[in-house]
Amino acid sequence: MARTTARHDPVQHRRRPRRNRWAGIVQAAFWLIAVATVVGVLVLFPWGGPPEADQAGFAQTSEERFAGRIVGVEESPVQDDFLLPGSVAVTVDVVLDDGRQVTVETVDEAGIFDLGRRVEVSQVAATGTPEIWAIVDLPRGVPLLGLSAVFVLAVVALGRFQGVRALVGLVLSALLIVAFLVPAVLNGSSPTVLALVTATAVMLVTLPLSHGFDRPVVAAAVGTALALALTVGLAVVAVELTGLTGLASEDVQLVRFSTGQSIDLRGLLLAGMIVGTLGVLDDVTVSQASTVAALRRANPTLSAGRVFGEALAVGRDHIAATVNTLFLAYAGAALPLLILFSVGDAPLGETLTSELVAQEIVRTLVGSIGLIAAVPLVTGLAALTLDGSEPDHGHAHGDASAPPPVPEPSSPEPPPVPPPEATGTGSEAVLDPDASLRRLFRLDDDGEDPTE
Repeated sequence: MARTTARHDPVQHRRRPRRNRWAGIVQAAFWLIAVATVVGVLVLFPWGGPPEADQAGFAQTSEERFAGRIVGVEESPVQDDFLLPGSVAVTVDVVLDDGRQVTVETVDEAGIFDLGRRVEVSQVAATGTPEIWAIVDLPRGVPLLGLSAVFVLAVVALGRFQGVRALVGLVLSALLIVAFLVPAVLNGSSPTVLALVTATAVMLVTLPLSHGFDRPVVAAAVGTALALALTVGLAVVAVELTGLTGLASEDVQLVRFSTGQSIDLRGLLLAGMIVGTLGVLDDVTVSQASTVAALRRANPTLSAGRVFGEALAVGRDHIAATVNTLFLAYAGAALPLLILFSVGDAPLGETLTSELVAQEIVRTLVGSIGLIAAVPLVTGLAALTLDGSEPDHGHAHGDASAPPPVPEPSSPEPPPVPPPEATGTGSEAVLDPDASLRRLFRLDDDGEDPTE
């Protein structure tokens, strides 16, 4: 009776794949977050639409806009003493696109009313009052479309199909904010809760769409959701401790006036912090998860702890640059405000603690702390979800009663690889400085770790 022989692969026998339970836990957390987000959107969605603005006590007015071209500009003979520096009272003649010509008395605050410039003119009529003509804006449709086209072409040219998917994600993000977040706030829902649900939904849509659906992306999504929750909690505490009210912004006051509704202004301030932080969070978390995956591909034998340490070193560099980015973004948006305070006589401490400046400081600090927390969080999750292998140590895992396989005659072992040449003599001899890198990333010609 012939005896069956079994082939023995020493490499496969040395390491066998094991089931990674952390990958299952992180994936389950992802689906739990996704289900909770969908339920939140369905519950908070304003199915009946936002309520109509309460205009009780206001005169019933109608407004109609027309496009036209300036054909005449004349400086008014009498200038008001209360005009701002650089402003001039002018009389502007505009020929509308329908052929009519109207005369508008206005103030040129930026020197923009030149002959031939196209403008948008508004006709406002109120009950019991004569109609009023006013230049309300400049047409910007064509330049914005051209700039948008350049942006789309740049994204597609560099990102190709992934760039197209990123653009689709951008459109979906805008739809979630415009069609869900804004109407729900007007419907009376908590802006803070809405911002958390919207930000999580944007993240769950854009990350898989732009980067695919694999373990690094799942880890990045779970880490982003946890970092968002931490940011929300920190923002609530910071706003409460600093006594921010949300009343410092003129835009917020205009919202209350235009809608005629009672809106949670502090919640609106928190919502702006949350949504503003998400964009930078996505960048950091995806980069960290991708770094972990790249390290794993470079050397599959690296342990999760070693991969975590190497990726965290990259994350520190990323955080150093990103925190500065957040500060510059908010400082750029508040630059006119900074100029205003610089010419004032108020002490520096009073300026920094004023609500206009304090809310930007809180916004920057809260977002930065959320980013810092996201780096080790996502890096750890991505490292734990790696496909791992464990040494087999030569133990048999088959049927103990089965006869042991007869190994085939082994081929002669290759001659030992000589050690790397040393430079110097005696105690000053130094090994090849690239040997450690080759061992780490398995860059030897035969693909095997030279230490084994």
